[in-house]
Amino acid sequence: MGEKTTYADRPWLKSYTFGPWKLAQTLEPYPKVPLFKILDDAAAKYSGRVAILFQGREIRFLELKQLADKLATALADLGVKKGDSVAVILPNLPQFIISDFAVLKVGAVFVPIAFTIKAPELEYELTTSGAETVICSEASLDLVNSLKLKVKIKNVIVTSTEDYTLKPPEIREIPGAYQFRRLIAEHEANPPEVEIDPMEDLAYLNFTGGATGVPKGVMLTHFNRMANSAGSPVDVKPAEARSGRQGVDSGMYPFIPFLWILGK
Repeated sequence: MGEKTTYADRPWLKSYTFGPWKLAQTLEPYPKVPLFKILDDAAAKYSGRVAILFQGREIRFLELKQLADKLATALADLGVKKGDSVAVILPNLPQFIISDFAVLKVGAVFVPIAFTIKAPELEYELTTSGAETVICSEASLDLVNSLKLKVKIKNVIVTSTEDYTLKPPEIREIPGAYQFRRLIAEHEANPPEVEIDPMEDLAYLNFTGGATGVPKGVMLTHFNRMANSAGSPVDVKPAEARSGRQGVDSGMYPFIPFLWILGK
């Protein structure tokens, strides 16, 4: 019999390849900074480059930062503060990304929830997370409203799936809810200054799929996700090496829901 492989042998390192390219075994040291610094740095360095391409609409990094900062200012005005949870029930839309950074910028916890969720599960996840502010699409609004007598919901922010396309619909009043684009239009890009401890402060509360019981809220700090995000360029670099292109032409096509935790 051959020698037994142990944890100390780190056998998984042999699979750190992408086709013919070898990948780094580690990306340490990982930056200990608030996660939203990713966007701030990108807006400063690549202000004119496209950050999001959605149904023909281009949102560049500087505009993305401004949208997130304005929404963060609006959230603060609605009473959202550090340590609060904000539930986001959206498919893959620019609004998901804008909301993500806006929530982080006020020091709150981003709680992504499946847009296909049913009432009992949504009640459970809202109650468990303690979210009192919900950002959702028009398609989920009736579901959210149906739980107002069961769950303590203070703010509902609603958006259309077409809000950030080439032909966005007119902003209309929705009783009992704030309109996403209107909030952004009515606020300056002046988010509150919030002190973040990347190692301790939560950035996300992702719920598991519940395959072995009820879904569990997975607590992820700013540092957790910063370290995870640092690995993303690894997937792009081999493509750059193959094509001879550098950075400016690299991008990612998200074919899975943004909210999926994928074991991370």
